Amino acid sequence: MHPFVLFGKEHITALGIIILLTAFLPFLVRKYCSEKNEYYIRLLLGALIWGQEIALNVYRFIYNEWYFSNSLPFHLCGFAVLLLPVMLYKKKYNLYEILYFWGLAGATQALLTPNIDVGFPHFRFIQFFISHGLIVFTVVYATVVWNYLPTLRSLYKTSVLTLFLLIPIGLINKITHGNYFFIAYKPETASVLDYFGPWPWYILPMIGMGVVMFLVVYSPVGLRKKRSQSVSTDNK
Repeated sequence: MHPFVLFGKEHITALGIIILLTAFLPFLVRKYCSEKNEYYIRLLLGALIWGQEIALNVYRFIYNEWYFSNSLPFHLCGFAVLLLPVMLYKKKYNLYEILYFWGLAGATQALLTPNIDVGFPHFRFIQFFISHGLIVFTVVYATVVWNYLPTLRSLYKTSVLTLFLLIPIGLINKITHGNYFFIAYKPETASVLDYFGPWPWYILPMIGMGVVMFLVVYSPVGLRKKRSQSVSTDNK
């Protein structure tokens, strides 16, 4: 099995498929689906998200690759996989406003610099892009179909929660000898953390990068609200 190549043909193809599906399908659902059918789509999405995670764990058990150090859902994307189906089923805004940032910032970063070492058609390659692609797709789906939008308070809440999680995650890493949140050491595959110096000094710029990413994914919402306020003022 050949190794994964960062921004190679297979990587670019996977990103292209995710972008196309995310750019068009939510708008089609919003325009053409009844409320009843949209409910079934939500259930299907939730089943796919949890189903692929179950498949990953079954794969790891079969091939003796399941370890407490790397198989628990204690990365941001892992938390998103656990919570997104709940958000879909209940249409919970308080979950959406957190998952918006974890999904668009965390999963997008993971898609751009995947922590995998095998290429297509290996199961881990396919599962990785399905998993993280579904995270991004579901956040965009909720934004487009339900007209949900995060607020500045959502940005603040998610930033504080994410920083707070570093403490228990650090303890979990100590107990399991894991590297959840990548705060024990850098990923073995290429990532932007390679430019941030040695441990533990890279953790501070990593936190800063996280805040910047949250601001970046919030910026379209902020610009939209600012434009709406400007139009409302002009019409008075």
